[in-house]
Amino acid sequence: MSRSSMQQPTACYTAALVCVLLLSYAAPLEAQHVFVSEVAASGSGNACDGQDWIELYSHGADPVNLTNYWLADSKGLGDSKAFKFGAGGCGATVIEPGGFLVLCKDAPCSFGFGIGGDDTVTLYDTLKVELHSTGTMPNESEEGKTFALIGDGFNYTDASTPGFRNRPG
Repeated sequence: MSRSSMQQPTACYTAALVCVLLLSYAAPLEAQHVFVSEVAASGSGNACDGQDWIELYSHGADPVNLTNYWLADSKGLGDSKAFKFGAGGCGATVIEPGGFLVLCKDAPCSFGFGIGGDDTVTLYDTLKVELHSTGTMPNESEEGKTFALIGDGFNYTDASTPGFRNRPG
Protein backbone atom coordinates (compact mmCIF):
# COMPACT_ATOMS: atom_id res chain seq x y z
CA MET A 1 0.00 0.00 0.00
CA SER A 2 1.42 3.38 -0.93
CA ARG A 3 1.95 6.15 1.54
CA SER A 4 -0.65 8.42 -0.15
CA SER A 5 -3.36 5.75 -0.05
CA MET A 6 -2.74 5.31 3.70
CA GLN A 7 -3.01 9.05 4.31
CA GLN A 8 -6.40 9.36 2.58
CA PRO A 9 -8.38 7.28 5.12
CA THR A 10 -6.61 9.05 7.99
CA ALA A 11 -7.60 12.44 6.56
CA CYS A 12 -11.23 11.28 6.21
CA TYR A 13 -11.32 10.03 9.80
CA THR A 14 -9.80 13.28 11.03
CA ALA A 15 -12.35 15.36 9.10
CA ALA A 16 -15.22 13.23 10.46
CA LEU A 17 -13.93 13.63 14.02
CA VAL A 18 -13.69 17.40 13.62
CA CYS A 19 -17.30 17.54 12.33
CA VAL A 20 -18.57 15.47 15.28
CA LEU A 21 -16.73 17.69 17.76
CA LEU A 22 -18.04 20.88 16.18
CA LEU A 23 -21.62 19.61 16.21
CA SER A 24 -21.35 18.51 19.84
CA TYR A 25 -20.31 22.01 20.89
CA ALA A 26 -22.94 23.86 18.83
CA ALA A 27 -25.78 25.49 20.73
CA PRO A 28 -28.88 23.32 20.96
CA LEU A 29 -31.17 24.10 18.05
CA GLU A 30 -34.00 25.34 20.27
CA ALA A 31 -31.65 27.83 21.97
CA GLN A 32 -30.89 29.39 18.61
CA HIS A 33 -34.54 30.48 18.52
CA VAL A 34 -34.27 32.69 21.62
CA PHE A 35 -33.19 36.26 21.24
CA VAL A 36 -33.08 39.60 23.02
CA SER A 37 -36.25 41.32 21.88
CA GLU A 38 -36.50 44.57 23.84
CA VAL A 39 -34.45 46.51 26.40
CA ALA A 40 -35.52 49.36 28.68
CA ALA A 41 -32.27 51.04 29.70
CA SER A 42 -34.06 53.73 31.68
CA GLY A 43 -37.08 51.72 32.72
CA SER A 44 -40.65 52.25 31.66
CA GLY A 45 -43.85 52.94 33.53
CA ASN A 46 -45.49 49.69 32.46
CA ALA A 47 -42.94 47.17 33.84
CA CYS A 48 -40.48 46.53 36.66
CA ASP A 49 -41.39 49.60 38.76
CA GLY A 50 -39.34 51.87 36.52
CA GLN A 51 -36.16 49.73 36.71
CA ASP A 52 -34.16 48.56 33.69
CA TRP A 53 -35.60 45.45 32.06
CA ILE A 54 -34.75 42.96 29.34
CA GLU A 55 -37.21 40.96 27.27
CA LEU A 56 -36.33 37.64 25.61
CA TYR A 57 -38.49 36.02 22.95
CA SER A 58 -38.63 32.43 21.70
CA HIS A 59 -39.75 31.98 18.11
CA GLY A 60 -39.04 28.24 18.01
CA ALA A 61 -41.47 25.32 18.05
CA ASP A 62 -40.23 23.85 21.36
CA PRO A 63 -39.88 25.16 24.92
CA VAL A 64 -36.36 26.37 25.76
CA ASN A 65 -34.82 25.78 29.19
CA LEU A 66 -32.38 28.64 29.83
CA THR A 67 -30.69 27.04 32.85
CA ASN A 68 -26.94 27.81 32.67
CA TYR A 69 -27.39 30.38 29.90
CA TRP A 70 -25.96 33.85 30.48
CA LEU A 71 -26.91 37.52 30.02
CA ALA A 72 -24.27 40.24 30.09
CA ASP A 73 -23.89 43.88 29.24
CA SER A 74 -20.91 45.37 27.40
CA LYS A 75 -18.61 44.47 30.33
CA GLY A 76 -19.03 40.84 29.24
CA LEU A 77 -19.08 37.52 31.02
CA GLY A 78 -16.02 38.37 33.13
CA ASP A 79 -18.03 40.99 35.02
CA SER A 80 -19.29 39.93 38.45
CA LYS A 81 -22.79 41.15 37.50
CA ALA A 82 -23.13 38.92 34.42
CA PHE A 83 -26.26 36.86 35.03
CA LYS A 84 -26.37 33.06 34.89
CA PHE A 85 -29.86 31.55 34.63
CA GLY A 86 -30.53 29.00 37.38
CA ALA A 87 -27.68 30.17 39.64
CA GLY A 88 -28.09 30.96 43.32
CA GLY A 89 -30.86 28.46 43.99
CA CYS A 90 -33.10 29.76 41.23
CA GLY A 91 -35.02 27.05 39.43
CA ALA A 92 -35.24 26.39 35.72
CA THR A 93 -36.34 29.25 33.50
CA VAL A 94 -38.30 28.00 30.50
CA ILE A 95 -39.63 30.06 27.62
CA GLU A 96 -42.55 28.45 25.81
CA PRO A 97 -42.78 28.56 21.99
CA GLY A 98 -43.84 32.07 20.93
CA GLY A 99 -43.38 33.21 24.52
CA PHE A 100 -41.71 36.18 26.13
CA LEU A 101 -39.65 36.44 29.31
CA VAL A 102 -39.28 39.85 30.96
CA LEU A 103 -36.42 40.18 33.45
CA CYS A 104 -36.32 43.13 35.86
CA LYS A 105 -33.02 44.52 37.15
CA ASP A 106 -32.26 43.43 40.72
CA ALA A 107 -35.39 41.26 41.00
CA PRO A 108 -34.93 37.78 42.48
CA CYS A 109 -33.43 35.38 39.92
CA SER A 110 -32.69 38.18 37.48
CA PHE A 111 -29.80 40.32 36.24
CA GLY A 112 -28.06 42.95 38.37
CA PHE A 113 -26.09 44.97 35.84
CA GLY A 114 -27.25 48.44 34.83
CA ILE A 115 -27.98 49.23 31.20
CA GLY A 116 -26.98 52.58 29.78
CA GLY A 117 -26.32 54.36 26.53
CA ASP A 118 -23.52 52.88 24.43
CA ASP A 119 -24.13 49.54 26.22
CA THR A 120 -25.03 46.11 24.82
CA VAL A 121 -27.14 43.23 26.09
CA THR A 122 -26.01 39.80 24.97
CA LEU A 123 -27.45 36.32 25.48
CA TYR A 124 -24.97 33.41 25.67
CA ASP A 125 -25.54 29.65 25.70
CA THR A 126 -24.24 27.22 28.33
CA LEU A 127 -20.82 27.13 26.63
CA LYS A 128 -20.70 30.94 26.71
CA VAL A 129 -21.14 31.20 22.95
CA GLU A 130 -22.99 34.35 21.89
CA LEU A 131 -26.52 33.59 20.71
CA HIS A 132 -27.89 37.10 20.22
CA SER A 133 -26.99 40.69 21.04
CA THR A 134 -28.57 44.10 20.77
CA GLY A 135 -25.32 45.50 19.47
CA THR A 136 -24.30 48.87 20.85
CA MET A 137 -27.33 50.90 21.91
CA PRO A 138 -27.09 54.57 20.96
CA ASN A 139 -27.04 56.91 23.93
CA GLU A 140 -30.68 57.94 23.47
CA SER A 141 -32.30 56.17 26.39
CA GLU A 142 -34.89 57.96 28.46
CA GLU A 143 -37.71 56.75 30.64
CA GLY A 144 -40.49 55.17 28.61
CA LYS A 145 -38.33 54.56 25.52
CA THR A 146 -37.10 51.07 24.74
CA PHE A 147 -34.55 49.64 22.34
CA ALA A 148 -36.66 47.08 20.49
CA LEU A 149 -36.08 44.53 17.76
CA ILE A 150 -38.48 45.59 15.02
CA GLY A 151 -38.12 43.92 11.66
CA ASP A 152 -34.46 43.23 10.97
CA GLY A 153 -32.89 45.58 13.51
CA PHE A 154 -33.04 47.39 16.82
CA ASN A 155 -34.52 50.87 17.07
CA TYR A 156 -35.66 53.15 19.87
CA THR A 157 -39.42 53.30 20.25
CA ASP A 158 -41.94 55.05 22.50
CA ALA A 159 -44.18 51.96 22.31
CA SER A 160 -42.86 49.94 25.26
CA THR A 161 -44.26 46.39 24.96
CA PRO A 162 -42.89 44.17 27.77
CA GLY A 163 -44.21 40.63 27.27
CA PHE A 164 -45.79 41.41 23.90
CA ARG A 165 -44.78 41.71 20.25
CA ASN A 166 -42.80 44.88 19.55
CA ARG A 167 -44.26 47.67 17.49
CA PRO A 168 -42.87 50.95 16.19
CA GLY A 169 -43.81 53.98 18.20
